[in-house]
Amino acid sequence: MNTTPGKATFVALAAAPFVIAALVAANPIRTAGYHIPVGILAFIVLAVLVFQFLRIGVRSNDGRELAAAGVLFILPFALFALLWVGIATPYHTTPAENLMRYEVLAIGAIAVTCAFVFLFRIVADHGDRFLNTLFFGTSMLAGVAYLIWHCFQAGMWLVRTKNDIITPHMADMISIFDVFVFFGTILTYIATALAALSMARANLLSTRASKIYLALSIFGALAVILRGVTYPGDPRTYTPALYEVPGLIAGIPAMPWLMPCLLGIVLLKRSASPMSDEAEPLP
Repeated sequence: MNTTPGKATFVALAAAPFVIAALVAANPIRTAGYHIPVGILAFIVLAVLVFQFLRIGVRSNDGRELAAAGVLFILPFALFALLWVGIATPYHTTPAENLMRYEVLAIGAIAVTCAFVFLFRIVADHGDRFLNTLFFGTSMLAGVAYLIWHCFQAGMWLVRTKNDIITPHMADMISIFDVFVFFGTILTYIATALAALSMARANLLSTRASKIYLALSIFGALAVILRGVTYPGDPRTYTPALYEVPGLIAGIPAMPWLMPCLLGIVLLKRSASPMSDEAEPLP
């Protein structure tokens, strides 16, 4: 008989996005030629962990919505595992690899935005219709801003695969479109904070966990605001000041999706567990 996955499976799944982030940053894996087997293995492990919850969650209507939201929140990191291991920054890769990078990020923006739509419906069904409206609105705006920026970047790198130069006009366009990712990043942090608070009001997340999400989201948004609209250039050509580092890290386009990914893992766990009035804490 199938049973609900245990705590160890939940903890392993919660650790997965951090492990994937470390593998993505490990450029030597790619330069040594191990990125394909390592990426496939990481993707398979993540898929197996997700399936342990998904096979139970899809059996009920409520469970299917929770599971769908969870899978969509996790999907960007699954794609990172499969395609991004060792890819590091845009300054370490070829134009063709960067084209793939921003295509994956565009898909991630769509997946996360759709996940917030599912979460909006779920939280509304469980009683909160105020904060969930706020996170729905901010997440939609964030998704649009992100998608525009990622599509522009994909187009720019498509041009550079044919002619690897940045013309003055392209440089101006990069500066203009950086405004989209600046606001998209901040709005994603805000949407995540509001979503966590709304989930707590709907008894889908513990109050303590929602406060942690709130604090981390505020820190991430402020770090990006203090960094400024323009993302600094090639980090290999300068040493950033200490106060710039939090903004550099928090402003990495995929970084604001880390906490929604963890929310997705909580939703997956809820989908495979009997619903009750008691919230599930984060690990």
